[in-house]
Amino acid sequence: MAGQMSRAVLLRNGSQMPSSLRIFGLFFGLSLGLAVGPAAAQMQGVAMLRDAVAATPATTAVDAGDGTIRAVVRSVEMAAIGAEVTARITTIPAREGDAFRKGDVLIEFDCRRTQAEHDAAEAAMKELKAAYESQQKLLEYKSAGTISVELALQQLEKAKAELRGFQVRLESCRILAPFDGLVAEKLVQKHEIAQLNQPLIKIVNQNRLELVMMVPSQWLPQIEGQTFQITIDETGEAVGARILQSTGVIDPVSQTARVIAEFVEPARGVLPGMSGSAQLLQIKAQQ
Repeated sequence: MAGQMSRAVLLRNGSQMPSSLRIFGLFFGLSLGLAVGPAAAQMQGVAMLRDAVAATPATTAVDAGDGTIRAVVRSVEMAAIGAEVTARITTIPAREGDAFRKGDVLIEFDCRRTQAEHDAAEAAMKELKAAYESQQKLLEYKSAGTISVELALQQLEKAKAELRGFQVRLESCRILAPFDGLVAEKLVQKHEIAQLNQPLIKIVNQNRLELVMMVPSQWLPQIEGQTFQITIDETGEAVGARILQSTGVIDPVSQTARVIAEFVEPARGVLPGMSGSAQLLQIKAQQ
């Protein structure tokens, strides 16, 4: 009797309850029917629960009912530059927003001590090279053994390796720009002593831009290579773009996928971090 009363209340009020509460109520009624009701009541409760779950609308993080998707502009080339040495900074861009060209010196360190160590290692390498050549001459005149020559060669190779290590450290004293761009964020100042792996500046190429957006996963076969228009919020301009690819991973909760697109028209005044509404025309026409 209690199971029948619970089912009657759920059937009468189910249309007025939120889906989550309706399913909870059905679970409660089902458990009560399993406890006190006959086998027919149990079967009816299971059927009611199955129908309620099927009728519950699926939720998604993307509201794309009219084919419109929110997109964010980001740079194709951006990097956080860190220190590979512990040394005092002698050269760094003066302020954020400063532009540079690929190959320009972004940051330079005071590496006089490393240079001195490099010069000492180079002198030691030359000395060991002379000793090795001397041992080779003595071997020709039967005045030295092959073991002495081998030992001299090993010492020379070790000195060469140490010299290469100092050369790499010297190269790390100058950081060159990997691409054209500007300084997005400056984290240190000139004359400060940078620590190993410390972030120094963040750089970005504001001329090579792309779009990132989240779309329903069922759209992926339809939008591959599609061109569309995006209206940038900050400028109000509509710019043409084209779908490049998806990241190949679908979020199992929201059933959405991240998609990358590129501009096919000059995006004047558009900067990384701006956003807009992308109208996927092909999807809209199918709906």
